[in-house]
Amino acid sequence: MRNLVELLSYISLPPILVALSTGLIDLFPGYVFSYFSSFISSTPLLIFIYPQLLSMRGTIGGIFSGRLSTSLHLGEIRPQLMDNTPIFYTLLSVITTLYLVAALIISLFSALFSLLMYSVALSKLYLMIIHILSTFSLTELSIIPLSLLVAKVSYRRGWDPDVITYPFTSSFGDLFITIYFVMVSYFIYAYNWLLLVLIFISPLIVLPIIFTRIGLDKDLYFREFSESLLALILSGFLVLFTGHLMKVLGSKIVLRKYIYFVYPALLTTIGDVGSIIGSSATTELSISGSIFHNYRPLIYLAIFTLLIPFIFITYTMFGHFLVGVDSSPFTEYLGIGLAGLLSTVAIGIYSLVIAYITFMKSLDPDHFVIPIESTSADLLTTFILYTLLTMF
Repeated sequence: MRNLVELLSYISLPPILVALSTGLIDLFPGYVFSYFSSFISSTPLLIFIYPQLLSMRGTIGGIFSGRLSTSLHLGEIRPQLMDNTPIFYTLLSVITTLYLVAALIISLFSALFSLLMYSVALSKLYLMIIHILSTFSLTELSIIPLSLLVAKVSYRRGWDPDVITYPFTSSFGDLFITIYFVMVSYFIYAYNWLLLVLIFISPLIVLPIIFTRIGLDKDLYFREFSESLLALILSGFLVLFTGHLMKVLGSKIVLRKYIYFVYPALLTTIGDVGSIIGSSATTELSISGSIFHNYRPLIYLAIFTLLIPFIFITYTMFGHFLVGVDSSPFTEYLGIGLAGLLSTVAIGIYSLVIAYITFMKSLDPDHFVIPIESTSADLLTTFILYTLLTMF
């Protein structure tokens, strides 16, 4: 009984509500995306690569956030940027390298998929690859400092970094990448400013070189990079299907622009649920070797199962109110609430399974749990949207 009381005092509601409320931030990228939807829809490849960029950025952000929060719990790094441990600077080296590799993976997979499935001309593939690289480069410059700041502030406030770090940085990451995505789209397809866009790519190449020269632990670097690369490849394969589904959805979404508005928020919310449950599980496994040491991940799952359906409905109401709707949305509210419930349970259990399997295989769960669950959550949520729009 005493352990339960201590656990409940540790799992305080304010950090959880703060973490889930970050989904409201994703209404802003949704608004940006819906506002420019006519321009984006005129170039179908943009609809194809947008969810892939969201998902892969979430993959890298998940690796970074998971390693930050677990390492803070274990005392392997300090909540500060300067005068930190070799593990911290090695992590920065790995993450900046992963941004470059992830951009190349998306470019390669998207190019091959576009050639095989859509018979896209090589000139359009060239522009698509430049778009991917420049958008990822600009996002990297924004999200890495933000992730460090959020982890530092939450840890010093006494809040669980497993709960705060990924949801907060994920939502702002979606905002950054959506703004950069639209901006680069106009630079390439409307204004033909290719030279400027090529300059945007330079940080993607320069930052890995800089960080690999600062406090690098080579053995740790290659172990973390190899495991993270495997997670990236798995995620890259999954997001291809997400992008394909989103492209199929294009004709339906044009008629229901509120889906553009709430789409990033719905994806992020389910990804955040899986990240909190999975990150808490990886911490418990690192400390005690058991997910059921103090049942913290399962308590998070129970809380989210109650909250998420109402959050999904609220986001949809915002979308209808701000973007507009031509018909009665009651059945859509019911379906989206049910989608939130089913997605929460599925992603929560899925995250626990990934954490347990990777730990038993002597891999670092932080390299796999959030990346795989976040991309799976995106695929699941997009599939549910496709099903709903087909039914109603």
